[in-house]
Amino acid sequence: MSNQTFQKGFVHKYGGTSVVTADQDIKIVGRTYTESQKVADGGHSILVTSGMGKTDGGKKLTDLMYDIVNGVRTNETWRTAKDRIKQKIEVHQIQQELFENEFNGIETILNS
Repeated sequence: MSNQTFQKGFVHKYGGTSVVTADQDIKIVGRTYTESQKVADGGHSILVTSGMGKTDGGKKLTDLMYDIVNGVRTNETWRTAKDRIKQKIEVHQIQQELFENEFNGIETILNS
């Protein structure tokens, strides 16, 4: 990507074989963080990962994100999605503290 500033933000989506190992996860988060620095104030940078398997309710993480956007049991759906993300972070031995600010930011947006 060029050095342009994204006025409203961007969405990065990764799935399948690009989210299998911890090293891949770290690269994806790093790439997303680097690009997020180009987003204008008030914009959003969003990282969506699919291929993380289904939740106990039979939905994939991407399905949960659609539900959140469409206002389907937003807080309950977010808790399910966050738990799934935290499981993956733990399995890949990534410090969960690195994501707490992002989790808190998402919760602030959802509760506004």
